[in-house]
Amino acid sequence: MTWPVNVITNNIDDSYRTKGGNCRVQAINLSSVMDIVGVSNILDKSTYPVESHMIVLIPQIKKLFSNGVIKEYDSLKKNREIIGVIIKDRYVLLSYDSLYANTDYNHAVAMLEKARDQINAIYKYDIPDKIIHIQF
Repeated sequence: MTWPVNVITNNIDDSYRTKGGNCRVQAINLSSVMDIVGVSNILDKSTYPVESHMIVLIPQIKKLFSNGVIKEYDSLKKNREIIGVIIKDRYVLLSYDSLYANTDYNHAVAMLEKARDQINAIYKYDIPDKIIHIQF
């Protein structure tokens, strides 16, 4: 049986206690804790030809967290296609014909470039000329 993603979503306490949760849960919780303690990190959502995966990049030490496990950058699969990035409280989501973000266009593009350059990835889609602002 395959569990739906929403069934295996845990908060930070449950993830720590049970060591459970999918890649999204692990990445969001780890990134949040790193933000609290002041560790610079990039929350990266990328796809491959047949799957997607969310990881946390730690640029200053060239390490990443994948499903809660710390790894070297070179452990990443080749041909990663970036579709989303979160750095602190700013996010960017790249879709087929739109760029969604809660920041200005230049900052959104800079965030995508920072993630791309850290892991030698490519963009899933071309970056549109305009941005659609979403505020939470």
